[in-house]
Amino acid sequence: MVAQVVAPDLRSLALVLLASSLGALLSRLSRRVVLPTVVCEIVLGILIGPDVLGIAEVDPYLQYLSKPVSYTHLTLPRYAVCRSRWSPYH
Repeated sequence: MVAQVVAPDLRSLALVLLASSLGALLSRLSRRVVLPTVVCEIVLGILIGPDVLGIAEVDPYLQYLSKPVSYTHLTLPRYAVCRSRWSPYH
């Protein structure tokens, strides 16, 4: 049994990348209103998605890119500090 390779929908992929870039730009337009970038990205994604305008379609490549990522490794300390009372570093 061989899995079939699905060709990526380049138009939808380009629209999603454009929406994420545009979301970053739109969130920084006003200095008075601080709008999180992710809010703009979600709104633009809803607009171009199949529920509103129907411009972008979901394919296996976009499903893979939409999987959540863990950023725990970025918040862990990068070095361990010796807490011994004889340590010169405390």
